Amino acid sequence: MKDTAGKEWGNAEVSGRPMVLNFWYTSCGPCIGEMPELNKWVELYPDVTYLATTFDSAAQIKKIVESRPFRFTQIADELFFFDTFHVSGMPVTILTDKKGIIRHIEEGTGMAKLRYMTDLLKRMVEE
Repeated sequence: MKDTAGKEWGNAEVSGRPMVLNFWYTSCGPCIGEMPELNKWVELYPDVTYLATTFDSAAQIKKIVESRPFRFTQIADELFFFDTFHVSGMPVTILTDKKGIIRHIEEGTGMAKLRYMTDLLKRMVEE
């Protein structure tokens, strides 16, 4: 699949490093509310692949990611991950380790959930 910048993404691009996959959409208040905290992860753990996926179009998300930056690589107008992981409610965040093994799936958001995932992400980076 391609991100909004036109880069192709496949298994080779995400193997060998932890990955955070975040599901969101433009009308989801909690999704937008957690973006500043998720952006901190990009700064704290730069050796992680950060992907955000949405069924909204690139044009629709552009307004949000420009006015309220979301530093994850954006994959728009795409249902592959939604179908693969049977995601219907959002936000959902999936953490995979360096071997591509899913270590955690979090539905919803909140400071306690975000702190837990931050701790887990730190451990995965250090492994």
